[in-house]
Amino acid sequence: MEVRTVLLDGQHQQLCDIHSGISLPRQSRATGQTAWGQHTRLIGRPTIARARAGCQETRQRDRSRCLPSRCCAGSSPGAAKNRERGVPRPAVPGEPRRQDALVDTAPAAPASKYTCATPGRKPLIDVTKLFCGRDTTGDPIRYGHRRGPAHGNPHPTEGPAHAAPPSASDRRPVVAWNICRRCNLACVHCYTDSANRHYPGELTTEEGMALIDDLADFRIPALLFSGGEPLIRPDLFTLAAHARARNLRITLSTNGTLIDEAMAARIREAGFNYVGISLDGIGETNDRFRGMPGAFERAVRGIRNCMAVGQKVGLRLTLTRRNYQDLHAIFRFIEEEGIQRACFYHLVYAGRGNDMTRDDLSHAETRRAMDIILEHTLDFHRRGLGIDILTVDNHVDGPYLYLRLCQTDPKRAEEARRLLEWNGGGANSSGVGFGNIDPQGNVHPDQFWQQHTFGNVRERPFSEIWMDTTDPLMAGLKNRLPLLKGKCSRCRFLKMCGGSFRVRALAVTGDPWAPDPACYLTEEEISGE
Repeated sequence: MEVRTVLLDGQHQQLCDIHSGISLPRQSRATGQTAWGQHTRLIGRPTIARARAGCQETRQRDRSRCLPSRCCAGSSPGAAKNRERGVPRPAVPGEPRRQDALVDTAPAAPASKYTCATPGRKPLIDVTKLFCGRDTTGDPIRYGHRRGPAHGNPHPTEGPAHAAPPSASDRRPVVAWNICRRCNLACVHCYTDSANRHYPGELTTEEGMALIDDLADFRIPALLFSGGEPLIRPDLFTLAAHARARNLRITLSTNGTLIDEAMAARIREAGFNYVGISLDGIGETNDRFRGMPGAFERAVRGIRNCMAVGQKVGLRLTLTRRNYQDLHAIFRFIEEEGIQRACFYHLVYAGRGNDMTRDDLSHAETRRAMDIILEHTLDFHRRGLGIDILTVDNHVDGPYLYLRLCQTDPKRAEEARRLLEWNGGGANSSGVGFGNIDPQGNVHPDQFWQQHTFGNVRERPFSEIWMDTTDPLMAGLKNRLPLLKGKCSRCRFLKMCGGSFRVRALAVTGDPWAPDPACYLTEEEISGE
């Protein structure tokens, strides 16, 4: 497999963002191409200071100016950190592998200090936790190691591990607020169908402050600032400061291309608990997906700049036929860059992504992608790297992971089953544990339900809208299991999966309670026969 990346000449053409006053640097042209795995240099990349959260001192390092590759493995900060631990270099596809590659013999690594303590978006399948048994800082929300405000529980109590989660009627959601629609990229799968232009009618700063006050009083577990590209909105840091003053845990979802060294410092100083940066492949693969030459290099610099100031940062990638064959290279990239968290998203048909059904993975391709993800996650764990891997937007990953464990580690399989059933698939999902507010203040079950609005925060507080079950869809999402049809209704994993992703069923069939078309389990796996 050959994966190609674009080299840039380091010359910048300033594109003035009229709406925000932000000057957006844009690379002027590509000067050449090289295969991933060869010595690849970034021209004009600055020397930066590397700082890790929780360290006692700032480490100064004159970083090697090359992207991760086989020949320069060990030159990146991530590789240097691994070398200090005595960790071997990553396995290369095509090399002989140990027969016990999927048998975990390593001691559990400590929970990563770079892990976000809250889910950034909708239900996450914590592959590292479930498949490898390593504790992560997201456990309290996803798997009930304790009950408290982190669960969105309005009446926090101490109790035994894995106590029953709050009922759907009491549960408080993680809220993703799309603070603006404008974006400097043009991603082919954008659910908001954003462009680089001004959109009228978005919530003002004052309205945003009032919204944050209501969310804080409602005791939501986390607030995710998203877009468009949220860094384009001029008052982002004003809103973030108010959220922090109200003791809200805040995260940022960004394409990373605007994060220079100064912006990374501002993000860190603002108190964002976590920054998720989107990449959808290596080099030109990402750039074609993102609609801008040079987007990959700029996003990588954004990741590095965040890490340099000690900002917790992770990678977000949407799986499609355009990039899933690059998964081995992506995992090498994660390790070489020292990235401590990566989320792999399944495609959802919404916005410009509505026309991407042909780019979605087949069931066989999804199974193969999951096998690769599981293999690399366990490899990271066995070598003690402390990298958290998660999948998002397809609860079927839980039962599939469980079935794999049944073959290799029945004891761990039973623990994974217990944790997945505690979460219940739908316990953290759209309309229950996750909600969305769009730039105009409309409330949706999640970002992909833009066609259905429960109300507007200009007219009623979010807290009131969210608890109002007079809307049939809201009532159904909070008690979905009796409504599910087809193979979902008879599936033996229903308590784990919760019927997976309802908006995908709606997009394909017109019925929100039909089976999720992205379910890749076989009939034999569903029935157990």
